[in-house]
Amino acid sequence: MRTFSPKLINFTDPHDPAALADMLQNYAFFKPRVERLRKELAGVSNYKKHPAFLAVGRTVRVFVLQADGESYAVRLLGTDHEQQHFRARLCGGSLVSDLPGLEKIIAASLEDGVTVSRLSPGRNISKLTNEDLSAISPEQLNGFVDSLTQAYRRGVLVDTSAGNLFYDRTLGFSIIDYISVNGLSYGLGYLTAEVARQFRFDFERSVCGAPDAVITPAELRNFFTLKINILKTYAQAAGAKLPPKDFEIVKKAAAKILSALKRAARRCGVRQ
Repeated sequence: MRTFSPKLINFTDPHDPAALADMLQNYAFFKPRVERLRKELAGVSNYKKHPAFLAVGRTVRVFVLQADGESYAVRLLGTDHEQQHFRARLCGGSLVSDLPGLEKIIAASLEDGVTVSRLSPGRNISKLTNEDLSAISPEQLNGFVDSLTQAYRRGVLVDTSAGNLFYDRTLGFSIIDYISVNGLSYGLGYLTAEVARQFRFDFERSVCGAPDAVITPAELRNFFTLKINILKTYAQAAGAKLPPKDFEIVKKAAAKILSALKRAARRCGVRQ
């Protein structure tokens, strides 16, 4: 069997050749399983009704794959999309393969347009319960900011939407979508501030709009108190790790978010 060489492929984005080669060589183990999944999908009218369906993105469909007792996330690139973003994701994965808190791409195929990653534990931060919020520790928030800053400094751009940011009570935070780019399009302060904004994602619709029988006044008060404390701790973690100019961006964003949270709390009858 021919040994893969990254030199055979024109990757223009920064990448780690050894880590990239490992991903592409590891795909042989998963290929038969992915092919079975594709055959099953060809036989259903709506892929979202397949029991393994997990999510859909701008260019990919995501499914859960079981192998040797482990759960993996398989991303299938749509046939009508170019591979530029796909290649940039592979390059990004090669650059952060050793970083905690970043989704680890185990295997990939350029020919099939597939990546295989370990399934991120927990749930995305727009869907955290009061119990989840209560479990978030300063150490976990510090680790989250550290993952963001290290990825940025390696030239990896994180997609900061809430659906790509996960939290597990035991393992902390993880990031599941990123790419490698030739020159980052915005600064570290802006990136860290954008993540901070996701901590208040959807709170009015999911909490303030719920019937009184579902959420008690005490639970509502606790929800806002937890959110506010998390945001303050996140900003403190950013202050310890970011250059002063970048931290100023985060500080201003956090102040606006805190004001919005407190206004929303008052609208919901909670005094802070």
